[in-house]
Amino acid sequence: FRHLKQELEIDLNLLKQIFEGSKTTSFCYNYS
Repeated sequence: FRHLKQELEIDLNLLKQIFEGSKTTSFCYNYS
């Protein structure tokens, strides 16, 4: 169970990075 929780946290961090990255990308795209 602890291992599963760890993987979930990794997935959440990954999703957050992807979300932040796509936000930054679209921001740059809109103002290029």
